[in-house]
Parts: sequence; structure tokens; C-alpha cells
Amino acid sequence: MNQVFQSEPPFNILTDLLERFTYKEGDKFIVDYVMYKRILFFNYQDEWLDQLRGYYYENKSFYVTRKFTYVSFINIIRQLCKYLYVDYTYNQDRSQSYKHLKYHLAI
Repeated sequence: MNQVFQSEPPFNILTDLLERFTYKEGDKFIVDYVMYKRILFFNYQDEWLDQLRGYYYENKSFYVTRKFTYVSFINIIRQLCKYLYVDYTYNQDRSQSYKHLKYHLAI
């Protein structure tokens, strides 16, 4: 039982976003601040969040209705990965901000 999603989001919501806006290192997609800025540049965040909105419980929909920041974006990516059983790792230099956080997703 999941406390965030009321119904299962399709896997392609995540993969379509990754294929459109990320690059790969080896066999892993890289989710970082550059990807976030590309999504903003192409103004894709509203369309993507609208696709996700119906899968969240009403009381958890604030995740997709609040201001779209890098931290909120990473939070949604982590939620999707956890629910869809996508392995991810991340690298962060503790002396730097979240903007330097880099996620590696194995899909």
C-alpha cells in the first residue's frame, strides 16, 4: 500500500521525461539541475505535473500543485522511482547546495 499514489502511475510518465530531457552515462539516466532547467526552458513542467496529478491522493496532491522548484522536482522523481521500483543512486558534495545533487537512475 502506498501513501502517496492512489493509483499506479504508468512507467512511461517517468521514462518519457527522462528520454526527452536527460542524458545517459553508461546505462543510467542522469537527473540533475541541468535537466530541471531544460524542463523549465521548454515549459514542460505544467504538462508533466498535470499528467501526474490524477495519480496522487487528494491530500498529497500538494506535491504536484505547489511551486515547481528543483527540490520539489527531485522529490517527485524519488517518489516515482520508489513506487515503480527504479533503482537510483545520488552523488552530493555536502559543502555545496542541492543544485549540485546528481541522481543516477537505472532503468
